[in-house]
Amino acid sequence: MKKEEKTRISRERILQAAIREFGKNSYASGSMNSICEDNGLSKGLIYHNFKNKDDLYLCALKRCVDDLNGYISEGDYDDSSMESKALCILNRRIEFFATNHSYKILFFYSFYEPPKNLSKEISEIHKEYVKTIVDLLSCFKFRNGKSNDFILEYFNLSAGMIVRYTKDNIPDGMDINEIAEEHDKNLKIFIDTIFFGVAEKE
Repeated sequence: MKKEEKTRISRERILQAAIREFGKNSYASGSMNSICEDNGLSKGLIYHNFKNKDDLYLCALKRCVDDLNGYISEGDYDDSSMESKALCILNRRIEFFATNHSYKILFFYSFYEPPKNLSKEISEIHKEYVKTIVDLLSCFKFRNGKSNDFILEYFNLSAGMIVRYTKDNIPDGMDINEIAEEHDKNLKIFIDTIFFGVAEKE
């Protein structure tokens, strides 16, 4: 086996171990020691392939979002309205996480308990997820000729608003699975407002 292939296999093994670890614990609770002990990996091998815990976490989150985006993009959607398509996209995401539980926990922890020192990098990864949604919705016309870049920023702001709203309205002691369920309930409620505002048209 060539050296490049061995390196690829080792890196993938480490990455899958990290996805499992950060897919049950937040970044803060995730342990490099656990990644090693639970998967028969040496720290030397990990640090040969990844710079540090931050690098490994970001690569795990990036893989999660890349795989999620691929699944969403392959969906068969209802294009009758922007709102109905958005709900179909949300249901596609829910389907994906139903069979990829580690990804679900990793994804929602990145919104609800992100490491502050990685906020910029995490935001850029989140934007890749939002961009997939905006691209799928670009078959519709946006109001006043708004560009996709503007809509991307608007959706990013909306995502932050939903996270803040959910945080402010959940009881203490909820685990991340329950928070994820509340997030999706709130998202469904907010979708109409995100697209159409709050004022009645006369």
